[in-house]
Amino acid sequence: MSFQDGSEREANVSLASWDVEKPASFAFNISHVSHKVRILELLPALTTLTNHNRYLIESGNEDGFFKINQKEGVSYLHFTKKKPVAGTYSLQISSTPLYKKKELSQLEDRHDKDYLSGELGDNLKMKIQILLH
Repeated sequence: MSFQDGSEREANVSLASWDVEKPASFAFNISHVSHKVRILELLPALTTLTNHNRYLIESGNEDGFFKINQKEGVSYLHFTKKKPVAGTYSLQISSTPLYKKKELSQLEDRHDKDYLSGELGDNLKMKIQILLH
């Protein structure tokens, strides 16, 4: 996962070293906020989930200032075109695999029976706190 701040600096963070039970905090100068700014880049940890995983904003986006777009197997948390106001926003993001039972059976038939056994992992649930000043 990577993120950018309002000054276009990018940092990579591995979820292996991140306690997803605690909110990750990001601060942005509101004058640098644009719908083109990628706040987070989200990739599934398992390659079998690339293009078969969806990230959703479960809560904290009641005003519609944030959205998640997916492009070529990578999901990005962005600001929307709606102009946010200064303040703190607490988002909860979750993921879910998009494989259906029939697709899983077909994959297992093409490979070996345990191809994805135990490989779907747990659904990600993470808390993000965004401070706009």
